[in-house]
Amino acid sequence: MKVLVDDSSLIERQRGMEAIGPQTFFVSRSTITVNDYVNNRLVEFRQGKRLRSFKSPGLDCCEDIRVEGSTYWLLAGDAVRSYTVVDSRLKRTLTRELAVNDSTQWPMGKLSREDDNLIATPAKGKPEIIVGPGPLPARPEFLLNKSSVEIHDGKFAIDLMTPGTPEDATLLARNSTNSWYWVYVDSPRNWGYVYHLDAGGTILETYTLPRPGVVVPSRPLLVSDDGKLYQMNLTNRSARVLAISPNR
Repeated sequence: MKVLVDDSSLIERQRGMEAIGPQTFFVSRSTITVNDYVNNRLVEFRQGKRLRSFKSPGLDCCEDIRVEGSTYWLLAGDAVRSYTVVDSRLKRTLTRELAVNDSTQWPMGKLSREDDNLIATPAKGKPEIIVGPGPLPARPEFLLNKSSVEIHDGKFAIDLMTPGTPEDATLLARNSTNSWYWVYVDSPRNWGYVYHLDAGGTILETYTLPRPGVVVPSRPLLVSDDGKLYQMNLTNRSARVLAISPNR
């Protein structure tokens, strides 16, 4: 585990209440983008230092972020909007309204890339393709057992043995050749495990997650486009972005 960002200015402490901090982040190569909820900005870091920042397009700009080249994709409520930087400001280039409903399926909205498809999953509503040829990939199915998780995803099915009893499992990222799954195990020592599998269901790597901070953001874990795992932990004093190394 390596600490890439440790910034106390991203946290606002509240007397008798949980601290307020970033809800999401994104890592693209050496640049880390964090939504600075406290100061209403998007902040970019490189080598642990602030690179630049932009005023957020709204008071609560985003449940999730993706940065692809010069394009910033932001998911907020019932819409996905893209922006580019013009004169040190974010200029909107596209708005895509989402078909939301009153049935909450997810804790918070998510943006994900599966090969050529950019997919938005709102907190209230079903996944939609924002950019790409489609079709919408089928979601994996999970069956939680006493000491394992059965995953059925496309062309493979696998029974993952887990240290302890799994309480939840979710897909973190997936493309045509790899997939990553988070299996949550309630442990005093860690926050569960991430399994990296190839297209045939063979385990390539496993990761053990450190315990989260006092507040869990809407996106605590991220698999970058180059296949690396990151975690954002929020404490009463600081927001930290961690690079998580695979188990050896």
